[in-house]
Amino acid sequence: MKTELLRACASAMVIAAAISVSSQAFAAADEASSPQADEAEATSGDIVVTAQRRTERLRDVPISVSVVGGEQLARDNLTNLSAVADRLANVRITPGPFDQLNIRGIGSSNNTGFEQSVATFVDGVYRSRPRAIRAALFDVERVEVLKGPQTTFFGNNAIAGALNITTRKPGRELAANGSALYGSYGEYNVEAGVTVPVGDMFSVRAAGRLSGMDGYVKNAFTRKDAPHERNRVGRISLAFTPSSNFRSDLRYDTGKTTSDDFLPFELESCPPPAPFPVGGSCANYIAANGTAVDDKLNWRNSSRPGKLDYAFNEVGWTNALSMGDYTLTSITGFFNHNTEYLQQLIPSPVPGIGGGSLLPVFQRETFRQWSQEIRLASPTGGFFEWQLGGYYSSSKMRNNGVTGFFFAPFGASAPPYTAQTPVAGRLTVHEDATTKSVFGAATIRPIDRVKLNLGLRYSVVEKDGFRFLRNGTADPNYPTPENFVAASQQVSDTLNTILGSNNQNFANPHRKDDKLMPSVSLQFEATPDVTAYASYTKGFKAGGYSGGSAGGDFGPETVNAYEVGIKGNLFDRRVTFSLSAFRGDYSGLQESVSETLPSGTVRVSVANAASARSQGVELSASWHVTSWLTASTDLAYLDAIYRNYNGAPCSSIQTLLGASAGCVGRRQDLSGKRRGFAPEWTGNFRLDATIPAGDMNVRVSPLLYFSSWYFQSSTADDLIRQKGYAKVDLRVGVGPKDDRWSLAVIGQNLTNKATAGFRQTVSGANGSVSALAERPRTVAVQLTARY
Repeated sequence: MKTELLRACASAMVIAAAISVSSQAFAAADEASSPQADEAEATSGDIVVTAQRRTERLRDVPISVSVVGGEQLARDNLTNLSAVADRLANVRITPGPFDQLNIRGIGSSNNTGFEQSVATFVDGVYRSRPRAIRAALFDVERVEVLKGPQTTFFGNNAIAGALNITTRKPGRELAANGSALYGSYGEYNVEAGVTVPVGDMFSVRAAGRLSGMDGYVKNAFTRKDAPHERNRVGRISLAFTPSSNFRSDLRYDTGKTTSDDFLPFELESCPPPAPFPVGGSCANYIAANGTAVDDKLNWRNSSRPGKLDYAFNEVGWTNALSMGDYTLTSITGFFNHNTEYLQQLIPSPVPGIGGGSLLPVFQRETFRQWSQEIRLASPTGGFFEWQLGGYYSSSKMRNNGVTGFFFAPFGASAPPYTAQTPVAGRLTVHEDATTKSVFGAATIRPIDRVKLNLGLRYSVVEKDGFRFLRNGTADPNYPTPENFVAASQQVSDTLNTILGSNNQNFANPHRKDDKLMPSVSLQFEATPDVTAYASYTKGFKAGGYSGGSAGGDFGPETVNAYEVGIKGNLFDRRVTFSLSAFRGDYSGLQESVSETLPSGTVRVSVANAASARSQGVELSASWHVTSWLTASTDLAYLDAIYRNYNGAPCSSIQTLLGASAGCVGRRQDLSGKRRGFAPEWTGNFRLDATIPAGDMNVRVSPLLYFSSWYFQSSTADDLIRQKGYAKVDLRVGVGPKDDRWSLAVIGQNLTNKATAGFRQTVSGANGSVSALAERPRTVAVQLTARY
């Protein structure tokens, strides 16, 4: 890690030094062409984004974009990306066993070998691993959700979209802010930030957050609440502005999350509905409990606990130099995380083989990445404008895991093991990757009010993979690599046959993928405030190596995406709107295939199994009804289906009924079926009322957000789906008109709607399901202040 960090810093220092020295030659340039002046010009009352690596008005960007400002995030106590996504249309982030990001029904499924199809960037620094969404969201200026492929400016993995997060930067004046919140289930959130100018050229900002909760799921086995979370995160930002033509921003983030019983799954459908027989772990649970399991999703379980420890560090260094009318930008990034967790895949208190858990999974992952981007941009507003750039990144991932198969006496079939032997499997997966890209974008204004945008990116992605799997035994309560004892090769091979695992290294330990990705869009300025556009984008996501028990590598996936839209302001700028229609045709879709074997175990493999189509319509609008009332909405209709997926794993009922239900060789044809995490309808309605009361303002903000039903797996399994729902949030606050402080009450999910963010089948108990409940009704008091 130190070598990579030193390399990143050395690279950035050389580039920054070169840019800084060059800036002296341009010190006499007109201030109007500086990066700060460009931003000021774009922010005159408009929503501003950097979706195309320039500071632009939202209505000038030919992309469907949802923007959530930092002030709204803080007011509504939205402290993580999952909470933000829940309240947006066509976006879903699931913090389950494998954190998943989905936009427009497209995302990466359950496998540690996947990079996300939705790319996450913080100040231009890429976070590629799914666990990185747990890095706290705090002290930010805005979050931009870019929908559809964003490959020209954000690279090969942004095939479904991108999250573009901009942190709060140090300013030129002394400033401070702070907030404290306490609410239901012992939730607390204390956040503070301060900006201190140092002379005329330097400014420093420090920010931090302490947050956590005692838990909202009552665990009858541990007699404690879950998840019991504690989060600590901090940031130091330094801005260096020696002249009006040069600015350097250096940022360091660090954080740690600990969570006891971090995935408190509830057991559903035990006993399962007809015609499923009661068997395996469900039958054992009923025998031990003396009655059927509580089948309602009601924030109660009886499971042995898991645990999560997550820590990250991130460095971002951005240098921008104005050379007359041109701007040279360098972005250097370093990111690393260490994560260790134990999860219980069968949420039951019944002891397994050896007296411990039934199906515990332990994983330890270390990951580090450094990256460098250089970009040169022409002046804007003329007949022809352009950007040229290059990008390089290097990453290393090390994943070590142990799975305890303690729910059945597998040792009886592998002498000298016996029926009482706690059989476990250890899997080690390594991946080293490099990405090299060059890209360019051009805008041509052939006639008045018309813009033609052209983009092109060429990427080369190389990966080296290694895997090693061995069966043996491990501690029945807390299996780890340290207490794992390997079996002989003969015994391990026998268990491979039973468990469906593969102990071979990757057949192709080195792979190289490359792709040329064009994009084109046409914009027409119907009025000075309304713009229409049509676009085409070719997207690409590189292949890689499976982190599942069956091993194997997989190839790249591609998309041809089309979008038309219109956006702008109406009625003297009192109404802001964006309407778009889209279609994306995906080929070689990377799917994680989980199939239940006759032994009751689940074999996980990966393949380029499917083609899919995602199409629909999105509408967002905001209406300033009066000087004190604003109404807004974000709505989406989505039709995301598999076009061709013959060879998908069977659903629960198909596994039971076999060929009569369309399941042949444990495979089904999902062609024409809806994809997982792709509800047909999603959206929200919001009001913001600021009511004067003497020297004070009372601010009332109700929010209704909803979703129609959707599958929560890639098998179109009716047992693994979330029903449609609507939830209501409400914030009522009071404070002086200068906003120096405010006191608010925040209610979330006030109707106490019970929903699960993630569901999965239960190994060894076909027809039963485990569900990860989302938060129930919560109420909190929040005090904020600023200087």
